[in-house]
Amino acid sequence: MIVYVKCNISLFWRSIMSTRIMSAALVTAALAVGASSASAAILSQNFEGDTPGGAPSGTLYTSGHIEVVDSSTNPVDPFAASGNHSLLVEDNSDPNSANAVFSASGASTTGTFSFDFWSTKDGTWTTPYFEVRIGNSTVQNGSDLGVWFAFNNSGNIVNYGGQGTLDQTLTHNASHTIVINYDTSTDKWSGTLDNVPLTAGSGSITQFDFYTALASVQSFGFSAGYSTTTTVRGFVDNLLVVVPEPTTLSLLAVSAGLGLLRPRRRRI
Repeated sequence: MIVYVKCNISLFWRSIMSTRIMSAALVTAALAVGASSASAAILSQNFEGDTPGGAPSGTLYTSGHIEVVDSSTNPVDPFAASGNHSLLVEDNSDPNSANAVFSASGASTTGTFSFDFWSTKDGTWTTPYFEVRIGNSTVQNGSDLGVWFAFNNSGNIVNYGGQGTLDQTLTHNASHTIVINYDTSTDKWSGTLDNVPLTAGSGSITQFDFYTALASVQSFGFSAGYSTTTTVRGFVDNLLVVVPEPTTLSLLAVSAGLGLLRPRRRRI
């Protein structure tokens, strides 16, 4: 009898230790996945697969001039080094702004949107804006927009969600890379211009308010216009939206669940 009890107790503890080892292994795997920065691209567009002369595939637009251009035929195209094609968003004496809208492959609550940008400024550009828009639906109205800011004719960056004009200044007729980090849980965004963090208030503000609180982000867009007498012309390229994958959280949840499992002790 005593030997029988001892054997069962031994098996019982072996079972517990086996469960704990499995749980620890899953936690280790989850941490390894997290360490590798698991993420997924829900939007990627470099316009190389689109034919110059028309709007790119999968893009909504309302008015103005939106066209894929080729650096070999367009004298102002700034992105020849990264590929021949880019997207021109232009408003030329049009009473309505030109809107280019890209829908992501899924809704996200947090993510990073990056793109290359070039604005052409000449004697006709005096007052209008070139806007960057992130939100839901077709990102055309204030209620659709979380992130909403603009470059004006002076190169100033104006955030419509608050904080006014940012500290940094964009140079026209030059290539730039812009990165935007958005988070709907806080309705805030932050970003960089050519790897320099965007700030306001002489560096005291590093995060900026959404224009409208959003449950999720689904679309990314650009707009040129707000003038009937001048030309606004901007080029965008290498659009990329990356969001975290839930893999790490799923593994941690499974491991936590296994950690709660306890084998039943057989009655003697």
